[in-house]
Amino acid sequence: MKLNIELVKGLWENARDSMFHALEHISELGSTDENKIHHRKWIILSAHLAAECFLKILLKSLDPSESQFKDSKGRTWFPSLSETLLAIRKFEQSGELKQSEQKLLDLLEKLNKVRNEIIHRDLPNDIDPSVAAWSILAMLRAFSSRIGVATREIFDQVPPIETDIVNLIRWHKLGEYQAFVEQSLREDYPNIPFFPQCPNCGTMAILNDSCESCFVEISRVECRNCMEEYYIFSDQKHRLFFGNVCPNCGVSPTKD
Repeated sequence: MKLNIELVKGLWENARDSMFHALEHISELGSTDENKIHHRKWIILSAHLAAECFLKILLKSLDPSESQFKDSKGRTWFPSLSETLLAIRKFEQSGELKQSEQKLLDLLEKLNKVRNEIIHRDLPNDIDPSVAAWSILAMLRAFSSRIGVATREIFDQVPPIETDIVNLIRWHKLGEYQAFVEQSLREDYPNIPFFPQCPNCGTMAILNDSCESCFVEISRVECRNCMEEYYIFSDQKHRLFFGNVCPNCGVSPTKD
């Protein structure tokens, strides 16, 4: 069910601030060669804090009374991320959790493990922020679904900051991320039978003239050679997989 954002305003603002903090370090990570380990660490820690808030919001939408975390006197106590995950897992068989949300729970378990590894031992040199980056994007989709907050209302920047987050996800994990986005779109828009393929990242995720996976702006054009319509993206610097050529005949689009 969709939760009134006013009921979880404090949790939402805390989650949003944590994601903003992660994004500050993502921007710094991409603009300098200094302190990369420091920035990766704080991307992970900030994403983890956002995840704790998100899971409490998700649990409140499933169990408004928060009965699982009240003592014998009715006082609410504050569970850890692992405890909240276990509480939410109890709803998996009831049909109240979407398949994409169940995948997100698996992802946040991985994030919790990564966070614990950097908190409870010497800081490793090979910190990988991929799981944190994917977690932020996945939580944004879930926030939109559960409390009606659109991603572009949260991070309204040009070019979209979400693109920088996608770039942190290592290549061998991109396929899982893209499958998650496609699954989420099918669940959130059941009346749309087909989502066109993004010419930039290859994900079947074009909605309202942008890609919900890599966040580039998309335009539909007609090929000047074979007259077939297809999609192009305007920002060449974000090209990941495909160029702006007609998939039917290979001719570049006409420039305005």
